Amino acid sequence: GAAFAFGLAIAMLLTKLKVRNTWVAAGIAFAVSLVFLYFAWSTWLFALLRRGDEPADVSWFAITLQPWVVWDLMNKVNEVGAWNFKGSTPTGAVLWVLWAVEALILVGLPTFIGFAVPSNPFCESTDSWLSEDKALLIGAGKTDDEIKQKAEASDYAGLFTPVENPAHIISLDIWSTQQSELITVVVKSITTVVKGSKTETNAREVVSHLMISRVQLENLKTRAQQMKLAATAET
Repeated sequence: GAAFAFGLAIAMLLTKLKVRNTWVAAGIAFAVSLVFLYFAWSTWLFALLRRGDEPADVSWFAITLQPWVVWDLMNKVNEVGAWNFKGSTPTGAVLWVLWAVEALILVGLPTFIGFAVPSNPFCESTDSWLSEDKALLIGAGKTDDEIKQKAEASDYAGLFTPVENPAHIISLDIWSTQQSELITVVVKSITTVVKGSKTETNAREVVSHLMISRVQLENLKTRAQQMKLAATAET
């Protein structure tokens, strides 16, 4: 629970700081988690030394600011154990494994959550993230090469073909923000397969965040609406 909350806090902070690269975000989360783990261990060792009838005369700073002391204390604790678990006290290799699992959770989970930092397009001029606005059904499915070639050449008209087989279609996800003129589209190839009583839909990105102008966007919306009306009239 603590590791998840810590990782979520890091992800929220990195998003607030507008870190756009997920690998950089995960790297920062990893480094911060290592520091957090070290402080957690040094604090636990300090508490361990201070408990009992004869607490050790040692300060938290004296332990924390000397990594070699932390390592030495961990080795000593590993020899005798620190707690009783179902009638036995884990020591040696068993305790190292338990500590390794703890470290994996405290470092691995925040690092994994670091990948949740948005990879959405970011507009530098307006200092804002783009968000997904709407998806447009634009036509019948084609091969990935055809879709990519026409989209990159801004030949969206070539993608607006009547949908004869609804099991394979092309859609456009529009990404924009009210404050910015920056608009991108994600072109997806969507296939639907019926297996018995179940229907499986697979959406695959063919072109990711291709920039378009607002004029192009309005033309796309108009063409999509015309296609929708034509399909309705036919039925």
